[in-house]
Amino acid sequence: MADDKEITALIKQAMPVLTRIAMRWTDNEADSEDLAQQGILDAWSDAPAERDIKQFVKRAAMRMKGRMANRRRMDKRREDPRWTAAVAENLRGLRRTPEDLVSTRELGARYFGRLFNEVKDDRLERAVVQQMLSGNDTPEEQAEAIGESVSDIKNARKRVARRVDAIRAEEGPFEVPRGWDVEETMSDEDEEHEE
Repeated sequence: MADDKEITALIKQAMPVLTRIAMRWTDNEADSEDLAQQGILDAWSDAPAERDIKQFVKRAAMRMKGRMANRRRMDKRREDPRWTAAVAENLRGLRRTPEDLVSTRELGARYFGRLFNEVKDDRLERAVVQQMLSGNDTPEEQAEAIGESVSDIKNARKRVARRVDAIRAEEGPFEVPRGWDVEETMSDEDEEHEE
């Protein structure tokens, strides 16, 4: 139970700080609180044993920054008529069947399972893969989040790239079908869970 009390205290200390940081980006209190909560969840998922408030806030802020950048990038694309027209044209008639969704998920799960199995013995490679999946794509962001030097991160990224290439060579390329829309898929899954 002491663990739960420590985690609760850590979150209570971090929440106002992260909300203030998010408020600078969103100018909306509700969005700031949502972003802070997501950042806390992501930071705690990355390092559940973390008890240092500064490191925890830093990790959560980096995750919030990645989420905010992705949100802004998506919003910008949605507002660009050239992009939306081109996407609408490409997606016409390309709605995926449930079988397509299942097979794509299974293929992705198999590839990621192999990749995680390949990097399980190397802490740094495993952390780099987790950071890439979290949205921290640059070596600098990954180095800051992981707490390693940029050169070590670049070397680990090269090793991960070689592993991915080897998996691709054995399994064949993993390609997302044309018309793949993550948000559409997520809303479809939400509707299925409600039923």
